[in-house]
Amino acid sequence: MKVKFTYLSDDGKMWSTPLCEVVDDERYDENCATYLPLSVAELYYISWIDEELSEIERVEKGEIECHETGTDIFFVDVYKDRVEFKDVFQEWPDWSCTPEEYKRVLLGQRTFLMLPKEPESYLEIKVNDL
Repeated sequence: MKVKFTYLSDDGKMWSTPLCEVVDDERYDENCATYLPLSVAELYYISWIDEELSEIERVEKGEIECHETGTDIFFVDVYKDRVEFKDVFQEWPDWSCTPEEYKRVLLGQRTFLMLPKEPESYLEIKVNDL
């Protein structure tokens, strides 16, 4: 599975913050195509992503059992062996991925934020082998 980062919406509008979406999302579980891209939607400063990665590192080192984070619409709980996504409004089923997959999306967003904020800016990354 791959995700792409861009500032252009499907209708060609330039956004002020990055957009992330799963490439060929119809091939994947709807929750995967929703939760993973939206998990970085509100992280539009490199320092915020660095804070998330730092907390994930604490989980990996065993300093804390779980890092609780999320967005306005869902909760994200990062454990050593999994990342759980739960919808605040309970409209979507719960979903999980590996910490590595979640970190790849975070690092993709971080890298994309280093590119110029232009319509041509685009980044596509591999998240897993699905």
